[in-house]
Amino acid sequence: DGQGTIYAATSPRGKVYRLKEGGKPETLFTSGEDYVWALVVEPDGALLVATGTHGRLFRVHPDGKSERLLDGVDTHVRALLRRADGSLLIGTAGQGLLLERQV
Repeated sequence: DGQGTIYAATSPRGKVYRLKEGGKPETLFTSGEDYVWALVVEPDGALLVATGTHGRLFRVHPDGKSERLLDGVDTHVRALLRRADGSLLIGTAGQGLLLERQV
């Protein structure tokens, strides 16, 4: 995240772990999905989490609270890219969609 924190995700079981510099690994988020395909750290410290098999996108705040931003447009949300203008490109698998969204 640029601050010494490492994030790691599991597939299957769809969990996200956080390892702060000098600390012990902790479970930050359990998605309820089978797969976590992509992670993006936001400037405010939130983490975007792309999942499958229900094609969901979550924003996870540093305190572990989450909100669902996208649900079921395709089987898997596989790729995320934050653009310079602030929009988010979202790549899916199944139908192979490329979505653009302000998040």
